[in-house]
Amino acid sequence: MLETCPCDDGDRQAVGARRPGAGLGQVAGAALMAFAILGLFFYLLAYLAHAANLASYPYDLDQGEAYDVNSGWLLAQGLPIYTGNERSPYYSSNYPPVYSLLLAPIVAQTGPTLAAGRLLSAAAALLTAVVIAVVVGVRTRDGIAALTAGLLFVASTYVFHTTPLARVNALALLFAVAGLACCLGRGWGWRAGVVVCFLLALYTKQTTVDAVVAGLLALALRDFRVGMVVGVAIGFLGGISLLLLDATHLGAFWLNVVVGNVNPFDPKQAFDYYRNFLEIHLVMVGLAGWQLVRNVRDRSVGPFELYWLLSLGLAVSVGKWGAGESYFLAPIAASAVLAGEAIARIRQDAELRPRLLAVLGGLLLLQGLLFAHGPLYRLGPMFVDRGAQASVLSRWPGEAEVRSAADLVELLKQAPGPVLLEDPSYGLVAGKEVIGNATHLRNLYQAGAWSPDALVDDLRERRFSWVVLNAELYPEPILEAIGRYYYLYEEYEINGTRQRVFAPGEQ
Repeated sequence: MLETCPCDDGDRQAVGARRPGAGLGQVAGAALMAFAILGLFFYLLAYLAHAANLASYPYDLDQGEAYDVNSGWLLAQGLPIYTGNERSPYYSSNYPPVYSLLLAPIVAQTGPTLAAGRLLSAAAALLTAVVIAVVVGVRTRDGIAALTAGLLFVASTYVFHTTPLARVNALALLFAVAGLACCLGRGWGWRAGVVVCFLLALYTKQTTVDAVVAGLLALALRDFRVGMVVGVAIGFLGGISLLLLDATHLGAFWLNVVVGNVNPFDPKQAFDYYRNFLEIHLVMVGLAGWQLVRNVRDRSVGPFELYWLLSLGLAVSVGKWGAGESYFLAPIAASAVLAGEAIARIRQDAELRPRLLAVLGGLLLLQGLLFAHGPLYRLGPMFVDRGAQASVLSRWPGEAEVRSAADLVELLKQAPGPVLLEDPSYGLVAGKEVIGNATHLRNLYQAGAWSPDALVDDLRERRFSWVVLNAELYPEPILEAIGRYYYLYEEYEINGTRQRVFAPGEQ
């Protein structure tokens, strides 16, 4: 069985005669809570509509989507996703394989569409909200608090922006949160679930190590022997998997998943993201912090309390080049759980002090206002999307941009040979092989782990019918070769980016 929160073990005092106005306070508090929950439920509907719209849009909103889908497509064809990047197509994934493995049988039926990856990720995010609600419900025995906790997660601006994309983040978070939930259970069946979920999390995205450490610490604090056994099992099975993957791919797994993810760090970028995260999630994080203090005082620190602390610390990696809002998904999930427990505690205390319910309702309404995103922007500047990546991830292309994208795809379809694209989603729609992984090759080059000579030779020989750049993400030798051997042919304005098409120059 799962552990329950100590706040439910205390005696509920019978309430006799109430002070004058207590009934009015209860009514006002209940009304504010109802409005707050309805507002959060609106964000769930907005999320579902947004996920459906994204599934119908075949091109990238985030630069890495098509790469993650391409990895699943390669596996569906029996091709490796980890190579030395030394020969065409110069492509490797820089993530562990679980997302690609789950996506492979889907794209084997649908083809390499972003819709497949996006729907997989959106489903994972919604299941994460369900796990959060179940954990809070079991620990507090408060259905309203459980529902609110799940809705708070889905309502987050960062969740809205990042989890319906065809990226590994939402699936990794689902496995991490499920593993932490299993840590609350007692018995070897739950412990086996911990091992399975944490291994899946680590082999979906390596940054889920914060959940693994939090879960193992919580188990060890409760029963050191159990924590050691589960930790050894995860270490042994994870280590064997790492050795097998790396040996099977001749060292390419370590090269791409570890070496390829060492990026330059910008402290200012990390500070700006933290500030934006706290500005948007102020109430939820505040409730979570208050609940953590109460749990520490009650000596009931468990996996989600430790996860909240560790994930907030690990989120500093958002300062890496190429990082974004998705690095805060773990603190958001942990905050939703602890905030749900705080809501249950406040609702319990409100039986004696009815005004507390009104305060709680007002706080949740404020949080809903801070979360403003999606169609709410039509209501005025107060409802502007405050997300750090709002200009990219909340923007929706107009009809003229969709026509421009279709024109670019038609141009690529007519190309007799391969094409080199920084945004490969247009190539996937055109039925072209994905060549190169721009940001990943840049990272490897800067780490001294990749030579661009072979790709430069291909550019010199004008092997590519078209080269399309939108942000000059390739390493400098590749960009120099493009400038030397290709000339600017056309430009397309699509979704806030300028897709510049280069044609081969004269030999």
